[in-house]
Amino acid sequence: MKKIVRYFILLVVIVLAYTSFTSRDLLLNTGFSKLNKSSMIDIVTPLQAFTDCFKKGDPYALSPFFAENVLFMTDEGEEIFLGKETEKALVLFFANHPPKYFLIRHNSMSKGGKSLLLVGKYESQNKDKFRITASIIENEIDMLELCMESEEIF
Repeated sequence: MKKIVRYFILLVVIVLAYTSFTSRDLLLNTGFSKLNKSSMIDIVTPLQAFTDCFKKGDPYALSPFFAENVLFMTDEGEEIFLGKETEKALVLFFANHPPKYFLIRHNSMSKGGKSLLLVGKYESQNKDKFRITASIIENEIDMLELCMESEEIF
């Protein structure tokens, strides 16, 4: 009987530990464990918006986080856009490539926690595959790259 009680308590502890993770913890994974709480909160919001944008095809999720000037790169070239122009470019991108699948494959934070580089894998409903790269500095997205991939690189 004591063994059953111990296993039950262990099971309860595991369940509580698992459910205590917030979506932020799961989203941030292990790469950000050394940050203090305020730095994590600053980064989580644009990180969640980035994920929502490419999973749902919602460019407006990212709009509040665009820097004044955003370097926007595609296979056709690169331009520096104002925030609203970047939003329009994403609207056009999602019109031509509606989302099917998106996953952040890599994230890397600077030592001070002020900047974050994200690399994601995006597949559209028409089976086009893209590598999505973003640079977030002090809570603002200053670079966004949408690069079509001809073969599976991830």
